[in-house]
Amino acid sequence: RPSEPPRDRPAPAPHGTPPRTAALADTGADRTVPVLATGAALFLGGVALYRRARPRTDG
Repeated sequence: RPSEPPRDRPAPAPHGTPPRTAALADTGADRTVPVLATGAALFLGGVALYRRARPRTDG
């Protein structure tokens, strides 16, 4: 219909950026430090018990 005046159209809504998500897979590396600390504590406890239970030799 060329005789009608053009209608004012509202501006398109701005598109928000999608939320950032992790790009890498979960490898479980965040639990490495507590596991290492626990292992070190168990090892040192074993060393202390071993040294304490060993018979002493003076010589």
